Parts: sequence; structure tokens; C-alpha cells
Amino acid sequence: MTNNDNIRLEQISEDLEAQRHSLNEQGQRLDRIETILTNLVTEIKIYDSKLDTYQKASQQIVNIAFGLLATSALAIIIPAVLNR
Repeated sequence: MTNNDNIRLEQISEDLEAQRHSLNEQGQRLDRIETILTNLVTEIKIYDSKLDTYQKASQQIVNIAFGLLATSALAIIIPAVLNR
């Protein structure tokens, strides 16, 4: 093996080491991104649950309001009709 071959092999070895280091850093970044996304998915599920509860409660309030309106209307109409 010539001196130039040794230099070339050393250069290739250094390049491979740099790429390995870069891949490790990218892997760590991907792990951090995965953790962040997992946390976001968890938060979205919590907000989705809260929103679902809010929507159900709102619908119940609307139903109660219409029930009260119907009851009060009947409370006025029935005595008026029966007294005639």
C-alpha cells in the first residue's frame, strides 16, 4: 500500500466517522421530535375530551331551555283554554 492509499483510507475513515456522528445527532433530534409529538397528541386528546363534554353540556342546556319554554307556554295556554 502506498502512502497516498493510506492517506485516502484515513480520509475515508474520518468521513465515515463524521457521518456516523451526524446520524447520531439526527437520531437524537428525531427522538426529541417524537417526544414532542407524543406530548401534543396527548394534549389534543385531553382538549378533545373537554370539548366533547362542553358540547354535551351545551346541548343539555338547550334542551332544558326548550323544555322550560314549552312548559311555560302550556302553563299559560291550558288554563286560558279550560276557563272558556
